[in-house]
Amino acid sequence: GVIDWADAAVTDPAKDLGLILRDLGEEALAVAHARCVAALPAADPGLLARAVFYARCLALEDLAHGLAGGDERYSRNASAALDDLLGT
Repeated sequence: GVIDWADAAVTDPAKDLGLILRDLGEEALAVAHARCVAALPAADPGLLARAVFYARCLALEDLAHGLAGGDERYSRNASAALDDLLGT
């Protein structure tokens, strides 16, 4: 059964891929992307570009949350993710 429906939504699959990229990196994204493409009913040439966009936005959201709420874990993890996502 489902324990938590709070984040359940029908949305752009690129958002889920963005979360994978932000949290697990490029290798995990490649695996997830291949499986996602196989499951989609039609080709989506912009899927990876949107996933990168979402990953960056989600990392910025975490950074803002960490800075506003004083939770250093969010700020630290978001900064590391942004370094990877922005190539800095």
